[in-house]
Amino acid sequence: MTSGNDAVLSSAGASLLLSTARAAGLGRGLSRTLAPWRRRGAVHDPGKVVFDLAVAVALGGDCLADLAVVRAQPELFGTVASDATVSRLLEHLAGDVEAVIAAIRAARAAARERVWRRRDPLPAAGPVIVDLDATLVTAHSDKENATPTFKRGYGFHPLLA
Repeated sequence: MTSGNDAVLSSAGASLLLSTARAAGLGRGLSRTLAPWRRRGAVHDPGKVVFDLAVAVALGGDCLADLAVVRAQPELFGTVASDATVSRLLEHLAGDVEAVIAAIRAARAAARERVWRRRDPLPAAGPVIVDLDATLVTAHSDKENATPTFKRGYGFHPLLA
C-alpha cells in the first residue's frame, strides 16, 4: 500500500503503538529518566531517541539504519535523529550501561503501573459477558482430502473474544 511516494503498510501498526505509549506515558518517562545523559546543547532528547529505536525494532528493524523507516514519516513519528547522532548517543549511554538500563526499566515500570491503574476491573458481582465470534481466515491447503468452506475457499475460523 502506498500513499504518494511513501510506503505506509510497513508502519501501519505504529500509530496504535505510539498512541498506547503516549497514553502510558512511556515517552515522557524515558525522557525524564534519561535526562542525566542529555549532553549540553543536544538537540535530540535521549528518551525520544531510545523510543524511536524501539519503534524501529517493533516495525521489524534489526540495525541502526532501519531508523530510516521511522525518519521517513515525520508526520507520524516527529523529528528523528540522524544515524550519526543516534550512534553518538548510544556510545555515550554505553559509558554507564548499568545505570542506563536501570533508568529504562524504571520508565517501563512506571508506564506499566500507569496502565494497570487505569484498567477497568471486573465487577465484584454479576455476570461477566464475553462476546465470542468467528472470522474466516483464508489459507491455501494442499492437504489430502481438504474440503472447501461454504464460500468455496480454504482456511479456518478461529474464535475471537
